[in-house]
This record gives sequence, structure tokens and C-alpha cells, in this order.
Amino acid sequence: MLQTGSSSNDDFYKIDIYELVGTSQILISSTDWLEGPAERYCIKTKEEKDGSGIWFGGFKPNTNYRAFLSVKNECNSVDVKDIYFTTPSTNCNVAANNISVSPNPAFSNITINYNINTTSYIQILHAHSIYGVYNDIIEYNPDKSPGSYSINYDIASWYSGINYIVIQIEDKV
Repeated sequence: MLQTGSSSNDDFYKIDIYELVGTSQILISSTDWLEGPAERYCIKTKEEKDGSGIWFGGFKPNTNYRAFLSVKNECNSVDVKDIYFTTPSTNCNVAANNISVSPNPAFSNITINYNINTTSYIQILHAHSIYGVYNDIIEYNPDKSPGSYSINYDIASWYSGINYIVIQIEDKV
């Protein structure tokens, strides 16, 4: 997810994302002008069904990208900012074990239990299967100590249907 954040005075935004290949840039994704201030742009890390290892939208794990965020106000004044980022790995061999989420199905609260073996960057996010937007940052800690953890989290505001808990530890998802 790219946190794009712009001024509340911006009425429209547009995002163009390029894969960086050597000295070239290859356009991967482009939106039309979207109404409202820019907030975030979600990249699904789910692989295409063809077995190529490429994610939906043409993105690849462990790849460098450059995004151009264009914002426009009611006077049609446009400002452009570029953002460089690298997509994470989708390798499930993470430095954690005994990960569990319960109950399943859940309607109001969930409990996430996990153990980590080494001091690690950790981020736990929520995504919905249809909307694909990470609605919540459940936990963010760039320097989590080894140990066993249990998080109780209110999910009453989540969309019904299939929801995912995405756990990133260091560069592993």
C-alpha cells in the first residue's frame, strides 16, 4: 500500500506507476483522474492464476518501482510528486511460528496469536477479498522483541465476506 497523502485542497488525483528496469521505466499501472484528495493506493500481492509469480496488475515481488502522484485543485493547478518503492517478497518462510487467528468465522472481535524468534520489523494489516483496500493497520512495530504475542482486535466495522490478515515480518509476508 502506498500512503500518498495530499493536501485537503486537492480535488482530484491520478497515479502512474512504472517498473524500473535498468535505466528504463515501464508503465505498469495508471489511473484516470479520481475525485477527492489522494490517501492511499493498494497493490494486491496475490499472484495471477497463470503461475508466473506476477501479482494482479502486473506487479512483481522484490521489484523496484517509481510512482508519480498527480494532484489537481478546482483551479486545474496540477502538482506532481514521485515516490520510489520496492515491493516485498511473498515468501511464507517467515521468522514467526504458531500464527493463529480466531475465531473463524468472526463477527465482532478476533484474536491474533504469534511468536517471533528474533527482533524484527512487524506489520499486521487487514484486507478484504473484494475491496482489496487495507482498511486497518492492526499492528506496526519496526523493532519488535522476540516472544509470544496476542492481539485482540475489534472487527465490527469490517465489510462482511472474506477478510485477510496480512502479517509482514522483515521482508517476508
